[in-house]
Amino acid sequence: MSKQSGWVIIATEGATVDGRTITASWINDMAEHYSVDEYAALIWPEHYRSQWTTFEGKNWGTVDELKAQKKNGKLRLLAKITANHYLIDANNDGQKLFTSIEPNPDYRGTGKCYLMGLAVTDSPASTGTTRLKFSMGGKDCEREVSQLEPLLFLDTEQEAPEAAGFFTWLAKGMAAHFPQYSQPPTDTTPQPEDTDVTEEQLKAALEGALEPFASRLDAIEQQFSAPPDGEETKPGGDQGSDTPTAPTVEQFSAAVTDAIKPLADKLSGLETQFNTLLEEAPDQRPRGEGADDNTTVEAF
Repeated sequence: MSKQSGWVIIATEGATVDGRTITASWINDMAEHYSVDEYAALIWPEHYRSQWTTFEGKNWGTVDELKAQKKNGKLRLLAKITANHYLIDANNDGQKLFTSIEPNPDYRGTGKCYLMGLAVTDSPASTGTTRLKFSMGGKDCEREVSQLEPLLFLDTEQEAPEAAGFFTWLAKGMAAHFPQYSQPPTDTTPQPEDTDVTEEQLKAALEGALEPFASRLDAIEQQFSAPPDGEETKPGGDQGSDTPTAPTVEQFSAAVTDAIKPLADKLSGLETQFNTLLEEAPDQRPRGEGADDNTTVEAF
């Protein structure tokens, strides 16, 4: 993980705390001639490069660009730096908040000043006022270090929209090339509790279920209301002695009961199923309210 800062001041022309001077010509030379292709200055904690120190000889980032700019009447050297996770972690922890440059006033015998390295430090007594010796390529050499400058590091409010824009662009690109992964699969399996029945649908279903029984009741009614086969009405209202006896009320009631009993049983079953659907399981919640309280939501 690495992040690039905006422009930060890493040096200011004028006297240092030990009486030496950072000249305007130094700043102009470093800003004009610096190139990562020529020699990339690295960021070092407390100027240390040795693997035997607490920092194990690991650099904390790179210096990407330099420029000179006047502010409050003094020439400043500004840099864009890319910090790796060591510097980011230290900065978030409130450590290594100042910078100290390592200029070479006569780079490769050209007479021009070049930035050889940049330190981040919290120890003015051990860095900004002394000449430090480093082992570079097996040879001891001296390098000037400057007075301390506060490191105003990452502007997260400005970087957040840029980062969001990048990931939005990345997501759109992935969706365009891999549409099958752009949205999570949807479970289309019908669930009993998700079935919605309208009043018209329920009425139609009941009418369909009652139709056979209505036909049977009509048949029973016709059977008991029609005169028996072969019956003749004689003049004077007298009938023959062999005329069959008309059905009794009890017989009619029993026939009706036998006809509607299957209907009653079916309606009772439908009522039981309907009541079961209305009951809510103990851990069940309506869609949209989330899962039960014991669900571990792992945030990514």
